Amino acid sequence: FASHIIFVRLQKPSSNPQQRCSTASPKEPIIKIYSVSMIENLAYKILDRIRRRRNSILLIFAISVALYLPPLTTLLLCDRIDAHSLDSRLLRRLREEGTIPKDEEIEIAHQLALTPQSRSIAPYNLGNVLQAVDLFHNTFFIVIYDPEEDTFIAYYSRNHKWVASVAKLINSFKILANSLRLMFPERFKSEKEFAIAISSGDYPAVSMIECIRHDKLPCVSEELNVAPIFHFGSVFTENIVPSMIAMPMPQGNHLSCYHRWAQHGVLCNDYLPRGLSNPNGLVFGDTVGLTWDDLIPSLVWRGTDFSYLTKMKPALRKPDFEKDVKGKMNRRIEEKESAVRAIRKSYNSLIPRWKGVVWTAQAELEARKSKEEGSIPWANIKFAGCMHEGQKAKVGDVEYYQQFDAIGIPAVGEGMSLEELARHKYHIDLGGGGGTTWSGTLEKL
Repeated sequence: FASHIIFVRLQKPSSNPQQRCSTASPKEPIIKIYSVSMIENLAYKILDRIRRRRNSILLIFAISVALYLPPLTTLLLCDRIDAHSLDSRLLRRLREEGTIPKDEEIEIAHQLALTPQSRSIAPYNLGNVLQAVDLFHNTFFIVIYDPEEDTFIAYYSRNHKWVASVAKLINSFKILANSLRLMFPERFKSEKEFAIAISSGDYPAVSMIECIRHDKLPCVSEELNVAPIFHFGSVFTENIVPSMIAMPMPQGNHLSCYHRWAQHGVLCNDYLPRGLSNPNGLVFGDTVGLTWDDLIPSLVWRGTDFSYLTKMKPALRKPDFEKDVKGKMNRRIEEKESAVRAIRKSYNSLIPRWKGVVWTAQAELEARKSKEEGSIPWANIKFAGCMHEGQKAKVGDVEYYQQFDAIGIPAVGEGMSLEELARHKYHIDLGGGGGTTWSGTLEKL
């Protein structure tokens, strides 16, 4: 791909005794914290000058999902940047010559196939990149390649909170920097700059949460021409942020596996059959020596009791034993049936995984009442783990789950290996914090 853009970088003078950034080698990606307002004010003034002389300088770039590789570069975090300097080669030339040479204007477009619907990337400029900043609360970078320093720089807004999910964003940034160098070595012999907007997390940390909750689409003004945003994680199925493009999750069995494939053309162990020499692999029919007719005809799920899209679906919750079950039970009927009837009254308020527990309780009742010999519950959806007092624990050791189990609502389940899960005909993905489980879906498939 080819690219060309003007950018502003904030940098502390090296003479500043308070400087807190260590020296980085030329090829190390760098994270810098910047003030959005400072960059916007400077950038728009410069872009306005360019527009009066010539059409806007445009940036076009192309990346394929298979290019994304894991981190081989290190990170320098500069957490205090007070002064600024316009150190772009293009900006210096603009000051000196007052114009941009024709031969440095940008051409070309490439096709992207990063989502189920292939799309082409329209030209965009620095202003379009900056427009993406205010769409996020956190976990968002503007990544700029500086050809003079041969360095990737990631800018994180001072207006954004530094949250735990930034770790995924940093990992995505390092993967991106490394993969582009690996896949397009000729591009980095050029003196042309480029900028990319990236974000990461289980789901996008966008600022228009209230709009999404109340389904007031479109949440992003159609007048905004926002640059493409490459989100490393799950994205919205609806067109909430039109320029957002889904990228693989920055974890071991996703981006790291693409890295191995791009470098060596070899599948990583996570996708190969499980065996003595590969205990972390996947389980296939041949692995367990079973055919379809050998499998148990029930729907199975095991996992952790975890919150579900808390910012998007705040009304969904876990059941309250006293209010949702014990306080609504009819003592004139059998205890388990009464408990199931009671919790079903709160069904629409429950998070998906607890809905699955309700299905299982109902299925167990139906199987018990069935006159068919050997009848088994059609659903087997239970928790194997949970977070308790800040630590991961077995649900059977936690009183909250014990009280449900004691009256016939089967929240407590035994742990199941992939081999044990593979003995069932049907599998289901019940969303957690990010709305889906990337690794779990691969295992089920």
